[in-house]
Amino acid sequence: MSLSTPTLTRNAPFRFVKQSLGNPFLSLRSIPFLIVLAGSLAILPAVRADAVSTIPVDAPGSLGGIVASPNRTEVYVADGASQRIGVIDTISNQIKSFIATANAPIGLGVSADGNTLYVTEGLTVSPFTGFLEAISLTSFSQLFIVTVGTSPGLPGVSSDGSTVYVPSTSSPGTVAPVGGPLTGSTITVGGRPSEVVFNQNNTKAYVSTQTKKIVIIHTATGAVTKIATPSPTDGLAILGTTLFATSRNSKVFVIDTNSNTVIDTIKVPTPTTGNFVLGFPALTPDGAFLYVPVTEQISTPPVFGNTVVVISTKTNEVEGQPIKVGQVPFQVAVAADDIYGYSSNFTDGTVTVFGLLHLPPL
Repeated sequence: MSLSTPTLTRNAPFRFVKQSLGNPFLSLRSIPFLIVLAGSLAILPAVRADAVSTIPVDAPGSLGGIVASPNRTEVYVADGASQRIGVIDTISNQIKSFIATANAPIGLGVSADGNTLYVTEGLTVSPFTGFLEAISLTSFSQLFIVTVGTSPGLPGVSSDGSTVYVPSTSSPGTVAPVGGPLTGSTITVGGRPSEVVFNQNNTKAYVSTQTKKIVIIHTATGAVTKIATPSPTDGLAILGTTLFATSRNSKVFVIDTNSNTVIDTIKVPTPTTGNFVLGFPALTPDGAFLYVPVTEQISTPPVFGNTVVVISTKTNEVEGQPIKVGQVPFQVAVAADDIYGYSSNFTDGTVTVFGLLHLPPL
């Protein structure tokens, strides 16, 4: 992303703004998608990953989705309070700019060529209308904006960049395809759909619904099938024919997409008291580790304990120590040549930078 032009002027209410660090942000809005209950762990000792730094972004209660660019030189974080996207340079681990959005951003997706950022957005007042905005990351201009279901979640972007699926968390639970053969249609999946991921050849899209089912959308026809899970799921990550789904009872389900069955359950150790929620995870580019944000309510009135858990995808076991991050981590992204991970912290309005776990040499 070139920063030679600090401000881009457009006819639409959309701009690219270079922001110096330490400037206070006065606008305060809440995003319609958040995590409030929590969990913590006791993890077997192994190679350790630690928090490195904290990047202030905006006021408390402001941050949503976070994603890395395909070349992993930048990380984008949704700042719903100020209707903008923070752009983090993964070399300096500082915010180098902001991109304004038409509405409060919630979830983010990037095309595989790194040229387009897809942003789910929502009005913060009734009727909570949802939008998908496409932003050029070369010209920083709005490519298009379309209306989708109310209170949208985290979008799924096909690997060929032709299709974006937008889940809507409002009843009856729908997914809106933008691009591809089903564009303009509405697919009912039920529950409260929160995230979508595509398989490798883009023939199927998997949707978490915050119920005991993950819905499969067959992208050629729109036909729907289901995968039963022992408890409701929120976050998804896919590795070949293996789908990982975070559950609200401190478990990560491992699903074989050939048989559409849960083949393993990874237990995130919990204390004797407290409520848990597992957020939206991310895989390392080599697929060796899954990073899962965890929030724990540890007292009343609530005080939150916040960590990121590292899971080996080879053994399906928790590795290393919990990584302490900011308040109520929403989503995790991995960038910078597998050196750093990033968690967007909803309550703090910060992004925590942490070192990634690496396997010791043989």
